[in-house]
Amino acid sequence: MPGPDSMRKPGRAIRLAGKLIFLARSQWWDRATIRAWQRRHLISSLRYAVSSIPYYSALGIDPTSITDVHALQRFPLLTKDIIQEQADRLRNPAIDPATLQFSMTSGSSGQPTTTWFDENSWLLCKYALKIRRTLLGGWPFGQRLMIFGEQPADGRSDSAPTMHRGLTHREMRLSVFLPPDVQHSALVGFRPTMIYGAPSALKELCDHAREHGLPLPAVRTVFLSSELITGNLRRQLEQDLRCRVIGVYGSTEFKEVAWQCAAGRYHLNFESVYVENLPPDEQGGEPRLVITTLVNRAMPLIRFDIGDYARIGTDACACGRESPWLGYIAGRRVEHLELADGRRISPYLLTTRIETVAGLRQYQLVQHAGHVLELRVMFMPSHSERAASIDELSRILAELVGPQTGIRVTQVESIMRTAAGKHQVVARAS
Repeated sequence: MPGPDSMRKPGRAIRLAGKLIFLARSQWWDRATIRAWQRRHLISSLRYAVSSIPYYSALGIDPTSITDVHALQRFPLLTKDIIQEQADRLRNPAIDPATLQFSMTSGSSGQPTTTWFDENSWLLCKYALKIRRTLLGGWPFGQRLMIFGEQPADGRSDSAPTMHRGLTHREMRLSVFLPPDVQHSALVGFRPTMIYGAPSALKELCDHAREHGLPLPAVRTVFLSSELITGNLRRQLEQDLRCRVIGVYGSTEFKEVAWQCAAGRYHLNFESVYVENLPPDEQGGEPRLVITTLVNRAMPLIRFDIGDYARIGTDACACGRESPWLGYIAGRRVEHLELADGRRISPYLLTTRIETVAGLRQYQLVQHAGHVLELRVMFMPSHSERAASIDELSRILAELVGPQTGIRVTQVESIMRTAAGKHQVVARAS
């Protein structure tokens, strides 16, 4: 069984403080210092893996032959399929399982996995990096944080809003499956200074408040993760909640990978991960992201093909940081659309145009067999020109995807969330 995830462990708070001091300084390192630090820790991580982890030891790579970052190319890509099949061989047999922490995927992709973390990497990835990111929105101590989570609202006692006392703040956790009136009451009663959640969950809550003329409290900072963040949605939240919106990019396997600075760039947590770009799947497409841990000795995942598309940038940012950053995070491969002419395109090419149509409350692109693309739409109750909007949406889609792909725009009363509480911008018809 994993050890208890508690800050009461002897010396843990002191180690966390040390990591926070380090992270406060490292984010301002120059490019040369960052490269040297990553090179040293990547070599160490690769050598450790081939020496201590059965899955990597079987590759037959001599640890002493790993002398630079190019050695990474000798390691095969890692996928969720492999993690599922080789979980025991990817975990370090020399570390007592009772001392480990773990992180589980929701399984919404159909591929649930568990990633194990040693004490040091958990402290860095679960706590220290998150606290540094939270500091972007202001001093976190004494604040009120509301987290929109995917815990089910099925009548059990843990479905109701729950209060927690965090290390630095008070915290309320709220299920995205709760009715919007319950969510609104909790929001107004708690009056959070910070919110963390999926974009669609907050949009639904703000839409509910608008439709019923309900007040919304001002929130200092909103952190968004898990879903694609469209421009219109960002602007709506900034307006309705009078907040600053900060995007967070992460995964179960590595925790937080990148965060958005004031200049809008997603800076990589280079202290915990090494990120590569693989060539695009097709001409003109975005490169794929492959991630390697630099710190986790319990289950060191090397060259994990996370399934996302984004381009790594290295030039200095207007915010003053010189760390590498991600530009245009295009989303998971399963979110890309497959057209009849063989093209695979990012949903962003469609969503930016779809959102110019008035009256939309929510929408979802559904890929059907036989190269048929369906757009499911929900309109605002007050929107009266629905037929005209559907015609306009049909025209936009036909223009963007071409005549070979069938187009269907369907008005619906609701769009279901996944079991993980997420709203999928793109779904595959079952």
